[in-house]
Amino acid sequence: MLRRRDWFFERIEEFSEDDGAALLWCLPWDGERSLELRQLDPWFIEVCRRVRLYADCQGRITAKSVGSKSARIAAKDLRGNVSDPWIPINHEKDFAAYNSQPSYQVVSEVLFDKKKWLRPLLLEWHDGIDKLPMWARFDVTVRGQGTTKGQHLREVPIDSQRRRAFLFDSVERDKIAQIAAGMVKDAGTLKSPILKTALLTLVKGGVTNVRLDDRTADWIEQWLTSADKRIEEIFFERLFQCRETGHDQLWGVFLRRVASEIFEAAARTVPVAGVRRLNSVLTKSA
Repeated sequence: MLRRRDWFFERIEEFSEDDGAALLWCLPWDGERSLELRQLDPWFIEVCRRVRLYADCQGRITAKSVGSKSARIAAKDLRGNVSDPWIPINHEKDFAAYNSQPSYQVVSEVLFDKKKWLRPLLLEWHDGIDKLPMWARFDVTVRGQGTTKGQHLREVPIDSQRRRAFLFDSVERDKIAQIAAGMVKDAGTLKSPILKTALLTLVKGGVTNVRLDDRTADWIEQWLTSADKRIEEIFFERLFQCRETGHDQLWGVFLRRVASEIFEAAARTVPVAGVRRLNSVLTKSA
């Protein structure tokens, strides 16, 4: 960060270059006025609640909190994009900051899709500082409307020079971005319509004209979730293997095995009458 302080001003020109505020809890706040970016150092650390700690007459530490009528920073229109060195920025959503679960679909785009995402400073390679093995780490608290939607962690290991090139060599990055997009598309097709249709057919007892928007679909959601979990666990290892070996069919082989195993597990547990269960399994096999 010390080497690349200019990186922040390239993205947010309004920051103060010399005397901007950095530790915002050290400044008085009446709860009504917000700070402008031009008053801040690009490495500022925000405080968003009016809370103070103090010692009472017996030496006990007590917290005191009061409400506020405005945000501490006047940056609502920036949608979280205030040049934090660890937050990806989405080109396709008006340069909004990353705010989602780190699924394989989203993480693969952040890592490889130059057109859709601007990677943060700390997700770039820095000669003389970074070394292998390394991990691309996504540690995310997903925001909601006045709440949070959970803490999520994902790490993608980069343990060889070849895999380092996948992230930091422009040509290699474009090639693996194309492979990743195809794998994500294939995984989506596996879940729906392929697996979803088979599971609906199972639940319906073998009828051949099932609808994907059938309310019965709620009953099979656990199986689609199980399939997605299997994909999540191995996506990046398979992605790297496909690029390293040139054997793109490895992904299709894996997806077919997942579909078969998920369907067989569902056939053993879904509450379908005996004759109907056999009929639906035979329909699927045919």
